[in-house]
Formats: sequence, C-alpha cells, structure tokens
Amino acid sequence: MQQMRALQTAALAAVAASATPAPSIAVAADRQALAQMIKTNQVPLAFETALNQGDQSALEFVCNNVDPDAVFAFPAAMSQPVLLSLLQQLSLRLDSDTDLKFRYFLVIYIFNFSFRKFAKIIF
Repeated sequence: MQQMRALQTAALAAVAASATPAPSIAVAADRQALAQMIKTNQVPLAFETALNQGDQSALEFVCNNVDPDAVFAFPAAMSQPVLLSLLQQLSLRLDSDTDLKFRYFLVIYIFNFSFRKFAKIIF
C-alpha cells in the first residue's frame, strides 16, 4: 500500500513539474529574434515565425512592436493564409490587449479584404 502511495505521489510530482515549466532562455532568444526581424523590416517573417510558434505571447509581442497601418497599407504585404491565421490567432484570447487586437482586425479588413473587393470593381 505504501509503495502504491509513493508511486502516486511521484507521478503527481512529475505531472506538476511538467505542467509548470520554468522560464527558459529560449523565450528571451525568441523575442530577440522577433525584435531583430522587425528592426530589419522583415515584418511578414516575424508574423509567420510568431504564428508558427503557436505562442500567443510571441504574437502579441510582434503586434505590440509593429504599426499595423504601415504593414497592411500594401495589399500584398502578407499572404492570404498568413492573414487568416493571424486573424484566427488574435481572436483566440480577446481578454488581453483587446484594443490592439481590434485595431489589427480593422486594419486587416480595410486594407486587405475591402481593397480586393474595390480592386475587382475598378479593374
């Protein structure tokens, strides 16, 4: 019986340790890499990298360090799949940085989707 209890305690400790990982140096390195991409005007690559990481905080980091008006002013600044993924990822957690996220939603819609509709009408 004591062996069973010891095994359960060890298993619970292992689960608790894996559920709360210690902050890693990799997170800081990722942020530095994203900041470098933004600094060198590789903004689409920064967005793709953050989206591929699947880390909401990485995406929010990029969004906080990029002016959406400047990025999305050009209709082909990012591919359609990246734009859709960006919209989807930003909408996952609307409880944080809500104003920033809605600003991105609005700018992406105005400069990308409505421009394409307008361009089809004109051309």
